[in-house]
Formats: sequence, C-alpha cells, structure tokens
Amino acid sequence: MLKNWKTYKLGEITLWKSGGTPSKSKPEYWNGKIPWISAKTLKGRYVFDSNLKITKAALGKGGKIAPLGSLLFLVRGSGLYNDIPVAMVTKEVAFNQDIKCVMSKRTDMAKMFLLYWFKGSKQTFTNMLEATSIGAGKFNSDRLFNIEIQLPPLKEQKAIAEILSAIDDKIENNLAINNTLEEMAMALYKHWFVDFDFPITKESHPELVSGSQPVGYKTAGGKFIESELGMIPKGWEVKKIGDLIETLGGGTPKTSEKSYWENGNILWYSPTDLTRNNAMFSFDSSKKINSLGLSKSSAKLFPPYSLLMSSRATIGALTINTVQASTNQGFITMIPNDQISIYQLYSWVKDNMDLIISKANGSTFKEISKTNFRNLKIIVGKDVKPFLKESRNIFEKVENNLKENQTLTKLRDTLLPKLISGEVRLTAFEEEVLQ
Repeated sequence: MLKNWKTYKLGEITLWKSGGTPSKSKPEYWNGKIPWISAKTLKGRYVFDSNLKITKAALGKGGKIAPLGSLLFLVRGSGLYNDIPVAMVTKEVAFNQDIKCVMSKRTDMAKMFLLYWFKGSKQTFTNMLEATSIGAGKFNSDRLFNIEIQLPPLKEQKAIAEILSAIDDKIENNLAINNTLEEMAMALYKHWFVDFDFPITKESHPELVSGSQPVGYKTAGGKFIESELGMIPKGWEVKKIGDLIETLGGGTPKTSEKSYWENGNILWYSPTDLTRNNAMFSFDSSKKINSLGLSKSSAKLFPPYSLLMSSRATIGALTINTVQASTNQGFITMIPNDQISIYQLYSWVKDNMDLIISKANGSTFKEISKTNFRNLKIIVGKDVKPFLKESRNIFEKVENNLKENQTLTKLRDTLLPKLISGEVRLTAFEEEVLQ
C-alpha cells in the first residue's frame, strides 16, 4: 500500500439509502417542484433536474430526498449492461428504488474524490453485476459494501479530483459551445430556406439594393413565385429529396459467424450508437465488421460525410460519419450529390423531422421506408454559396470540438483508474493536464 494511503471497506466509510416511487394513482404526489430521478435522468457528472417531479406531500410516501453532495448510483436496470451511471447531487432531488443514495461518513474524504472513485471503479462493478429474474442487471449490496477503497490524504484527494474535474469541465464546455453552434446552424438554415431573408447585395440584385450593405431578400421586397411548398423566391425550385441524394439501407452479418466480425476494421453502426452518442458527428461505432462480413450481408459501405438517420424503432436519430462506414438495417443513409450540401441536408432533415416521422408505417413497429423518404419535397436555392461558407464554418467548429472531446475523454478514462489507485501519482502529469 502507498505511503499515507489508507484502505477501507466501502461500507465502512459510506452510508447508503434506498429510493422509492410515490403512488402514481395519487395526483397530489406528482407535478410538484422536487425532481424525481430515475435511470433515464441519471446521466452526466451532476444531477439536479428531471422531467418528472414530486410534491412535498410525496415525501415519506415513497419519495425520499438525496442531500446536496451525495451520490446517486444505479443498482438495478437493464441499462447497467451498457453503463454504470453515478452522479453527484447538486440540488436536493428524490430518486426511485433502482437507485441508491451514497453519503460519506468521513470528514477526511473529499466528495468529488468519492465521485471519481466510483467512476474509476466501473470495471470492478461490472465484474460483480448479477441478473434479475427478468434479465435486468443488479448489484448485491453486501458485495458492494465489501469492495476495498484506498484513500490518500485529503489534500491529495482534492488535487486528484481537481485535475479530473478540469478535464470534465473542458468536455462539458465544448458540448455547451456545440449546442450554441448547432442553434446557430439551424437559425442560419431557416434564415435562408424558411424565412427567405438571405442576404443580397447591390451587385447580385441591383433592382433591390441601392446601398453598399447587404439586405435581406424578403425585407428588400424580392419576388416570390408559387410552389407546392408555398411561396418561394423567384429562380428557386422544389424537388424531391430523392433527386438530390443517394439513399442506402444496411444489414447485419450473421452474428454467430465469427469470421465476419474478427479483426473488424469497418465501422458498423446500430441506432444505439447514435442515441448514445447524440452528436452531429460520429468518429466510431461500438461494433465493427470486416470485408467478408460486408460481402456476406446487405450492409453497404458509404463515404465520409454522409448523413445517417435511424429509420425504425427510434426514428430520426442523426449523425454525420467522418470515416467510411456501414450500418445495420435500421437506417436510411443519405449521400448528397452536387445539388445539395451536407449542411443543408442535415438541417433540412432536422427541421422536417415531424413530417418524416409522420410518413412512417408498420404494425409491429413504425418505420420510414426509403421510397416514402425519397418522395419528400425540398426547396432548392439559387446562388447559395454564402450559406455554404457560413454553415461549413459552423459545422467544422462542431466537428473540431467533438474531436477534442474524444481526446480528452480518452485522457480522462486512462488517468482515472490509475489516479484513484495510486498507480500514477499526480505530480507526474499535473502540469501537462492543466495546460
């Protein structure tokens, strides 16, 4: 054991409290102001809100409060096979029976260090995961309490937590910037293709602009013509989206045939990759196939910067791939031709998602077919180079931030277990990380 590090059983230094669910048949227990956390809302580093809220009347009637600074740890659910969520409570919340509230018994244990210890011990937790009678994952409390935890001196705990927090802060900051950038991208798209108030100049439209500054086409009194999608700028037209893109489906190589998957080097996306990643760009997939698997299935190879859209079960999850890839059968993949940019295509699909979903059909589960999708109509603009330039700048910033987050996540996930175990000491890389 490292000098000045002390070993304890997890149950010796923490208190655990179970959650509960107030009766759904009692309306006076619900739609209050106290966030009620379930597996669906236990995400990220901190937890403070939920779409479901309970009232004060529900406390003691199934509703239980997790205090500030405590941790919420998922101990039962099918999602445990994919991830083991744990988060710090930054606003008093209630929580359900699938979650435990973990509180420190000691004054010499930093709360953030305990959070990162849980996050860095996920492999230990995964190894002791058991199955319920319905196949969901669960943890045995006694086994959890018997896990050994090593505590360095409080000062070192805080320093370790500070370094890891600095990495997470940067990741979260990049995500916040990307949210703003995506809002800007959508606003730019609507300015051009919904409001039709794109900028025009005296050189391009001398009949409408007299000064040296650009003016909005609609604001300047630009001419409009009728179309099947309503009034559109003169010179613009309406086309089927299928005339502007190539659409591909996907397929799944036989999962029992290992030779289709061994040493896989071709990205192979499932809808879960998109819903889990939830990002404009994607750099990797959870599973990969090889060239034999590609040839022995209906999976199709498509180029970088195509647009992937899940087409069944969860319809409408989107991402742009950055390297050559393939998908399973739950996708429509769009490859834009020279009549449309990936930027307009992505924004058009997002803006028209309700319409796309309305075209889905099926008795077992809803699915949007390639035929129905290709028949949807889109407005095609004229002289849209300024839109391409501005949108490219926005999309590239989003992609670069996601790339940086990929590097930061790898750094954090490499350092985390080494730091909390003392395998790597802080002084070895503190300056590098802070830079």
